[in-house]
Amino acid sequence: MFFATLRTLGQLGDPAFRGLLLRSFGYAIAAMLCLWGLGWLFLLGTATFESAWLEGLLDLGGFAAILLLTVFLFPGFVTLSLSFFLEDILATVEKRDYPDLPAPRQQGFGELLAITAKFAGVMIVLNLLFLPAYFFPVLGAVLFLGLNGYLLGREYYELVALRRFAAEEAKAFQHAHRGSLFFAGLFIALLSTIPGLNLAVPALGAAMMLHLFERLRRRQA
Repeated sequence: MFFATLRTLGQLGDPAFRGLLLRSFGYAIAAMLCLWGLGWLFLLGTATFESAWLEGLLDLGGFAAILLLTVFLFPGFVTLSLSFFLEDILATVEKRDYPDLPAPRQQGFGELLAITAKFAGVMIVLNLLFLPAYFFPVLGAVLFLGLNGYLLGREYYELVALRRFAAEEAKAFQHAHRGSLFFAGLFIALLSTIPGLNLAVPALGAAMMLHLFERLRRRQA
């Protein structure tokens, strides 16, 4: 874990890695600006009151609400944007730190879709089941970190491992190293609670899991 964390932090000095982060932030900002523009056009195109000043007040209030909502949702925009660059991020890490690796296994669209859908479904269901406990500070924090540590560890592991292993081989490797993978997911979950840093968690989490995976794989070889 310590090795993987240090290698991941070192990745921030790579211009290609930083470029992918900045590009994802740029797309997220562009999406927010589009929503602001569409929201403002919608408000201007609708009339609720006959009074001009009341209508103007409603438009300003509505636009302020849109601004506030998109600010709260900005981390989600960044995460969604970064998800489209994770393969590029992994390729960038491999090119810099593991140039001896062969090209990754080709994954079909159906396989990628199944992995994403399965993870999203499990994460949503389990978090809904434990939602009442989240309102208790200590118990909620323990459950949040434990549950999401497991889920994030599994998500990022599958993202990395299935580029190199077939499904059965990846499952066996995961079982053999489940402790290390859980603590990696726990660390990623902890990073996701830090304002500002949480914006880069998808990229950092993918890079850290790749470093951990390669270290475990070479140790086992």
